[in-house]
Amino acid sequence: FQQRQAFEDSLYDLTWFGSHFWSRRYSARSLRWNIFGDNWQMFPRGRDTFEDGSTFECPLVDREGGKHIGQVALSFGHGASNRLYHSRFGRVSNHLDLGKCVSGRPRVRRLKLEVFAEVDENSLQYTPSGDLGPYEGWMGVKAALEDATRTLSDSKGFDDFLGREETLEKSRYAQRLRQRQVQIESRPKLYLGSRMLGCVPQSENEVVLLLAKLDVLGAIPLAYFSIIEYTAALGIDAIGEFQINDASTVKRFVPIEVEYQFENFWAHGHAIEQVGMIVCWRFRGDGASHGSRLKRQEDWLYQYTEGAHAVWVVLLSKLPKVEQRGGTE
Repeated sequence: FQQRQAFEDSLYDLTWFGSHFWSRRYSARSLRWNIFGDNWQMFPRGRDTFEDGSTFECPLVDREGGKHIGQVALSFGHGASNRLYHSRFGRVSNHLDLGKCVSGRPRVRRLKLEVFAEVDENSLQYTPSGDLGPYEGWMGVKAALEDATRTLSDSKGFDDFLGREETLEKSRYAQRLRQRQVQIESRPKLYLGSRMLGCVPQSENEVVLLLAKLDVLGAIPLAYFSIIEYTAALGIDAIGEFQINDASTVKRFVPIEVEYQFENFWAHGHAIEQVGMIVCWRFRGDGASHGSRLKRQEDWLYQYTEGAHAVWVVLLSKLPKVEQRGGTE
C-alpha cells in the first residue's frame, strides 16, 4: 500500500491506462478497488512523453480502408524491441521492431526512442489458437504502424525536438567532463620517477591503461613482459608474452586477464585453467583468504595454484618503482 504511487505510475506507463487514445475514447472507464477500507480509483490518463512537454502522436490508420484503428506515440524508454504493445484487453507481443522505423536515423539512435503502438482490440483479428492473424490482417496492421511511425519521425516538430535534445545532450556531456576534470585534480597520482603515469586506478579500465604504459616503459620488473593483443569482448582480456626471471623460459602467446581486484577474476566468471597470468591493482584485503593456494614471491608477484594449474599474479599497486603521490586512495 505504501508503494501506491509507484504502482499507479507503472500502470500508466505500461498499460492502456496511460494511453492517449484510450484516455480520450474511454475517459469514463476506471479501475477501482478497496484496500483495508480505503477506496482507490484510477482513470485513463495520457502518459507523459517528453520532459519539455512535447507530445508526438498520430492516428493509426488502416492503409486500405482508411479506418482509424488506434494511435501511435513516440517516447523515451528502454528500447522498442523489448516493449509489449497493448491492445484494449490484452498484450500484443512486439513482432515488429518498430524502433527501426525511426532509430535508423543517427540523431535518434542515441536517444533510446521508443514507439508506443496502441491498437483497438476490435480492429484486430485472431486465429483459433489465440495468436494474431490471419497473416494478411496482421500485415495490414504492420503497414499502418510503419506509416504512422514514419509520419511522426519525419515531421518538422519532431525534427526540431531532436535539435533541442541534441543541444541538451551536449550540455550534459560537457558537464560530466567538467566534473571529471575537477575530480582528477584531487585524485592521487602514480609516478615512475619524475614521469606521471596517471591516477591511482579505480576500475579495471584504468588498470588496463596503467598496464599499457608500464609495458611500453619497460617498468614491469620481470625478465621480459609484453602485451601483444587486447580484446576484452572475447572473454579473457589479452594475449601476451613473459619471462619471470633469467632462469626461466619465455612463455609465448599466453592468455592474460586484467582485473581491478584479484578476486574479480571469479566474479566475472573466468576459468583459471584458461589463463597463465592475472594482472590486477590489488587484492580485496591482504589476500590471506586464499590460504596456501596463493604464494608470495615478491611484494608485487604471487603464484596462485588451483588443482594442477598455476598462474602468476602481478600486483601493480606494489611495483617497487611506482610511487603514489597526493590524495588518499
